[in-house]
Amino acid sequence: MKMEEIACFEKNKTETVKICLQEYKGFEVIDIRIWSRIGGDKEYVTKKGLTIRRELLPELISTLEKALE
Repeated sequence: MKMEEIACFEKNKTETVKICLQEYKGFEVIDIRIWSRIGGDKEYVTKKGLTIRRELLPELISTLEKALE
């Protein structure tokens, strides 16, 4: 599986959050990563982000929903 971008939204004027599906070492993973446009229009991926196995996604969603309460 190649990297498939499933969502993208602006965090601020110079940073974008991208959510991608991809395969890593035989596991399907969700990658949530910050991309920066510092110094021009070209985007650079940062080390800021989270990569988790796809099967852990329901637990992450449940935790985020608790944060909304």
